[in-house]
Amino acid sequence: MTVQWPSNKWTPMSWQFRVKPISIQSRSPYTGAQKAIKLAQVWVVDAEWNNRDKAGAIEFQAFLESLDGPSTLIRMYDWWKRVPQLISGSASEPWSDDTFFTDGTGWGSLALAPTFKYAYARGTQQVVVNNLPVSAPALLPGDNFEVPNYLSDQLGFLHTVIRPVNADASGEGSMNFRPGLRADVAAGDPIKLFEPNGTFRMNSDPEAIHRMFHWGEPFSLSFTEDVP
Repeated sequence: MTVQWPSNKWTPMSWQFRVKPISIQSRSPYTGAQKAIKLAQVWVVDAEWNNRDKAGAIEFQAFLESLDGPSTLIRMYDWWKRVPQLISGSASEPWSDDTFFTDGTGWGSLALAPTFKYAYARGTQQVVVNNLPVSAPALLPGDNFEVPNYLSDQLGFLHTVIRPVNADASGEGSMNFRPGLRADVAAGDPIKLFEPNGTFRMNSDPEAIHRMFHWGEPFSLSFTEDVP
């Protein structure tokens, strides 16, 4: 089962949304030199929620129990990064219909959607993309994007940009990111910028929200990316 984390409620008080490297380290018995071999990278989310009123705490607890712990896939995005930083001056505050200020290019309103120019294999960490704003900066380090996965119930994969992306006169730009592609992509495949989601599993069974008279006390949860 797959559940979408609600976008209009239960935003945590604080959180860490990061790419965690997984590596093997060893030390030479002769020289003492230490070496590390990178094996993979995986998204990890640690989130904390503050006090809640009685009704809100009861509803939230029911939602957590409906997830059945690690057995349910959870789709969520970084609450700080609903859209790229350069989309508009108020990128984190869309209008009531979830659209953004338009800058006349189609980029600010997200009508201009980037796509892969070429086909790329799983693991690739640098690609060329089309449909960027012509001759302008497009993405900044830390911007997230999602690559749809058409082979697994439309569950996409989350990535983060690590270097600025600047488009040329034809609207093309080179994009460096982490983690590497989780699956092969074809030329023309889309890149999602609005609320880019990753697919996660809860690391353990949900902890019960502690009650204190008429309030639910603060608590924390952690999630790890479900990597195919």
